[in-house]
Amino acid sequence: MSWNDDISYAFTLHKFVALPIGVWPLQKYDIFSRMRSVVCGLSLSAMMIVLILEVTCGDNSMYTKLDAIMLLTCNLVSVLKLLFYHLYADNLIHNFSSAVDDYLAIDTEKKRAIMRRHAFLGKIICYNVVFPAYVASTIFMIMPLITSNESAQVNISIKNPAENLAFPMMWTLRDFHISQNSYIWISIVQYILLMLNSSCNCGNKLIIDIKKKSVYLLLLLN
Repeated sequence: MSWNDDISYAFTLHKFVALPIGVWPLQKYDIFSRMRSVVCGLSLSAMMIVLILEVTCGDNSMYTKLDAIMLLTCNLVSVLKLLFYHLYADNLIHNFSSAVDDYLAIDTEKKRAIMRRHAFLGKIICYNVVFPAYVASTIFMIMPLITSNESAQVNISIKNPAENLAFPMMWTLRDFHISQNSYIWISIVQYILLMLNSSCNCGNKLIIDIKKKSVYLLLLLN
């Protein structure tokens, strides 16, 4: 196995989470990478606006509004993380590039074993952070379908379908007739936004964790 394979072993999972949202420090910085971050930021900002309207103007139950406030807080944190990443991107790019250069400079099997052991621990941490976030988003998405009453499932016209969305949009969609196909598409968009929210929160955290792990590993090797 070459050194490049070792680096891929350590960073591939983190790259899989961070690259789609444009916060992977070793990516090629062009218009496409910036557009990914812009699209993520705008999508989460639009979700924040809808949640604010639902909390302030809607007549949803208290529990529904608490869920909306929770999602609103998570969205705000995600947008801030995206913003702060790009404000300090140069420092992170320099640190990651230096870490890769140091990994390539490892010339003994003992140091290589140390690197792989810490890379394995880093992957375990990544799984423990990312997997529960995605599972929680999935559960949050399907819970309204599980808890909705049987009559609403048999005839969706009896009850406003907006009440059974992952985050209800009773006020936002109050003047629109929602067909079953529209309900499915809105649910898909909401699920994508929930997964995007999870990636933005976890992806930025993983980038910081990689930085800390790299510094600790270099100190250990020296």
